[in-house]
Amino acid sequence: MRASAATAKATRRQRLLAWADRRFGFHSPRHSAAAVLAIVLLGALVSLGLGQDANWDLRNYHLYIGDAWLHGRLTTDLAPAQMQSYFSPLLDAMHAALMLHLPAPLVGVLLGALHALVFVPVAAVAWRGLSVHPRRAQWTPLLVAAGFSSAVFLSELGGTMGDTATALPVLGLGAGSAGTGTCAAGQNRPPSMAYRRVAGSGGRAQVDQCALRPRAGAGADVRWRAPAGTAAGAGHRDRRRGRCIRAGGRAVVLAGLATPGQPVIPAVQWAV
Repeated sequence: MRASAATAKATRRQRLLAWADRRFGFHSPRHSAAAVLAIVLLGALVSLGLGQDANWDLRNYHLYIGDAWLHGRLTTDLAPAQMQSYFSPLLDAMHAALMLHLPAPLVGVLLGALHALVFVPVAAVAWRGLSVHPRRAQWTPLLVAAGFSSAVFLSELGGTMGDTATALPVLGLGAGSAGTGTCAAGQNRPPSMAYRRVAGSGGRAQVDQCALRPRAGAGADVRWRAPAGTAAGAGHRDRRRGRCIRAGGRAVVLAGLATPGQPVIPAVQWAV
């Protein structure tokens, strides 16, 4: 009896995983978009189910510094939220604007959906990390779902803590630059792997094997070679994309430093 029950349970689990893979596995852009939409809706619903947050930071300064910055009071009020009065108000300005002008359930849904969008850069990092894995289309969403099940993420989902919201640009920068790496002195490895298409697949691209192969040279020099024509111009495009990402990151940091109260040395009030 126990053996049959265990077998039935394993069969149900396999059916569930097979159904999820057919719907949300990263087999095509359409499946990837469906996975993103599903995780955003799930994040919004879970945030709504968790209820309104009432953490100490929210009561002390999250709501205050956002509203004070929007109404120009940060340079006149004398530390009503103690040292935290001079933290960067950029993120909390969004929280204050939402919480003071919209119904609480709607705010919870919006923040939950925003936090769930971290699925996109995390999935991009996992996709690149599994670039040579034969089942990365199945493993990528599963690994991201496992990360979303952590206690820290669930405890901050839909709340005013800035960890998850700031993870979006940070992981986005990481996902954008994760593909570049040095294989030898003065030579960069192409960030995206080139794949061969299997003939006779009805027009649908099928991954056969990674077309990049290391070719040992003199000493520790390892060069990477792609099939002719598959990666033409990829190096220039990725270098240009990397420069744009780095410029955007610098702009975000400079914008944070230019505000009253800044994230590097938050106790320093630059406007005074």
